[in-house]
Amino acid sequence: MMNILLQDWELPPFDQIQTTDYEPAVHTALAEAERNVEAIATNPEPPTFENTVEALETASRRLDRISAIMSNLNECCTSKELQDTVIRIEPLMTRFSIKVLTNRQLYNRLEAVASENPILTPEQQTLLDNTLKSFRRHGVALPDAERELYKQNEEELSELKLRFGQNALADMNDWSLHIIDPSDLDGLPESVLQSAHEEASSKGLDGWLFTLAAPSYTPFMTYSRRRDLREKMYRAYGSIG
Repeated sequence: MMNILLQDWELPPFDQIQTTDYEPAVHTALAEAERNVEAIATNPEPPTFENTVEALETASRRLDRISAIMSNLNECCTSKELQDTVIRIEPLMTRFSIKVLTNRQLYNRLEAVASENPILTPEQQTLLDNTLKSFRRHGVALPDAERELYKQNEEELSELKLRFGQNALADMNDWSLHIIDPSDLDGLPESVLQSAHEEASSKGLDGWLFTLAAPSYTPFMTYSRRRDLREKMYRAYGSIG
């Protein structure tokens, strides 16, 4: 169902997306993005806002969309299979991003646009300024050896951040507050209680189940009058990772 992930900016059909869809979708979108970026960098026409800045902004739109879908689902309703998939895919997208942001041909075209002082709308000028800033902050102007070292460090850091995020998510999913006594629910609105009851039922439990996920944690901390239980939740949340 790769085509499901590769359609344009429609609401994703989440119920039809399978974990096995991501890798072929990312590889297809990545190849498309690389072709788009190469075309911008080697464009024989003089650089303009439209053929350089705007084109670069949309060059990887399909890849960005697939990545956003995958990352969001990995954060909220992940699985071992999805986590393994993300571990394999993320380095590919990181390398692509670094390759773009350290591409001196692209940077030179961006600088050429800026030096022409074109008449731009505030939104266009902001996009140009932010794009240049992003290239500079990613070391495009560094000497070759230092730029290569930056790329290596950035790839390693990206993988470490991903693994830390997955470990933190595992910590979050491992902890819950199971309440049986209704007196422990003082202050909680009916909508919060309903969600907690559904969460408990989904786990085959009676009563109410609160987790460290934001839709459960935040209202509990906001409305519960049980200071001792709020402290328990707070300490558990602070121990994530």
